[in-house]
Amino acid sequence: MHALVGGEALSAELAARLKSMATRVTQFYGPTETTVWSTAFEIEEVRTAAPPIGRPILNTRLYVLDEDREPVVTGAIGELYISGAGVAKGYLKRLELTGERFVADPFAGDGSRMYRTGDLVRWSDAGLLEFIGRADDQVKINGHRIELGEIESLLLQHPAVAEAAVAAHRNADSTTSLAAYVVAESGCLIEIDALRGFLAGRLPTYMMPSSFMMLDAMPLTPNGKLDRKSLAVPERAGRMAYAEPVTLIEKKLAALWQEILNVERVINGFSKHVLPRPADWPENSQVTGYWFFHQSQWRPPEALSEYLAAGPKPVYIGFGSMVSSNATSFTETVLAAVKKSGQRAVLASGWGGLAGDEGAQSEQIFFLRHAPHDWLFPRMSAAVHHGGAGTTAAAVRAGIPSAIVPFYGDQPFWARCLNRQGVAPPAVERKAMTADMLASALAAAQHPVMIQKAVALGNAVRAEDGIGEAVRCLREWDLLPSVTEDAALQPLARGIA
Repeated sequence: MHALVGGEALSAELAARLKSMATRVTQFYGPTETTVWSTAFEIEEVRTAAPPIGRPILNTRLYVLDEDREPVVTGAIGELYISGAGVAKGYLKRLELTGERFVADPFAGDGSRMYRTGDLVRWSDAGLLEFIGRADDQVKINGHRIELGEIESLLLQHPAVAEAAVAAHRNADSTTSLAAYVVAESGCLIEIDALRGFLAGRLPTYMMPSSFMMLDAMPLTPNGKLDRKSLAVPERAGRMAYAEPVTLIEKKLAALWQEILNVERVINGFSKHVLPRPADWPENSQVTGYWFFHQSQWRPPEALSEYLAAGPKPVYIGFGSMVSSNATSFTETVLAAVKKSGQRAVLASGWGGLAGDEGAQSEQIFFLRHAPHDWLFPRMSAAVHHGGAGTTAAAVRAGIPSAIVPFYGDQPFWARCLNRQGVAPPAVERKAMTADMLASALAAAQHPVMIQKAVALGNAVRAEDGIGEAVRCLREWDLLPSVTEDAALQPLARGIA
């Protein structure tokens, strides 16, 4: 028997059941607007993750695009657009909706249209399309766009979880938090701390649910679909204790947060809107704000000063906490690229970025635990980074070129912005990155024309130091994404136009 499946996303559990009963199982995907089927994938091996929805069928083109309708890199989440012979002409007597959902296909060049599905997907390294969820289920927290389906799919990979749902709840103080709901497999007991740890190694901090709830069963609509509105709102955990700002800088910083974020007061010197503290940072440390304002108090290690004085300007290479799960192998690739390039390099080993003990590893390479970007970058010849908004802004301010290896979220956007301005080569795809690819990007970033453009751009955007510079950065460069809300991806493009 050959089982053909469609209509709803196929879970790993259902795929396993079907595979045990049928000789062949093929999953089809496609909305009515594209004549029902647009992709197909025959399931040969059942895994813990939901099976992909596959590749396009004949006479069908698939595009995974960002909000600017630009293709995203492999592994990045975007909205699925479908083009080809199966696309309908539109909705009967609904011109406005037709114009919204059926748009011109800029990639075909033949006047055809593509259908905007509203589904969030991504391309795998194997060239297969993976379904993430509906764009309607996308929420925004602290300036980050979050796909709830991505968190749910990771929860379902835990062996003790049979069903999972994630919801965003608006709190009384106007903040938004995520709650995870799980149903255990028969005979299994889910330990919340273990489940939280399972996610911690797979999700960035801002996507981590703040609460977890165990359910006997998921609430369903009369049609048998998940009823998100019936998911109980969890009680919030205790609030952070308030501490009055004491020093002059703390008071200025608190006033700045109050003005820009429009809140009555800030907590422990920074707003509760600021991104969460990394798990391995001390309880009393702060993530945003003090990192910028306390630069004047930071002093470089003597070994770093000696390294910088011993030769030409090195390149900076650092990825924040982006590669904590495979830092060792990633670092080996980076080190090989640096050796191939022949350039001196400062590698930021920070909290999870690259693996290495602080200090000079050789005359060519120096590992650095922490340093404020606005101190370090002017002493660098270029910066290799993940394309985060803050790092991108610091590189632009310093007037140095970038080479970007995006990981997720808005990082591909920043990479395109800098590339269009001629101050960064095309982004390097992280999962496919080799030492040769990174070495080539390093060489491209050192081209005299690119250096000249980076210097000119830095001169154009720099402002006065101190509080005024911080205000400008927050408002124009998105060092804190929640400042700009829906315009979180626009400040760089607007600032360098």
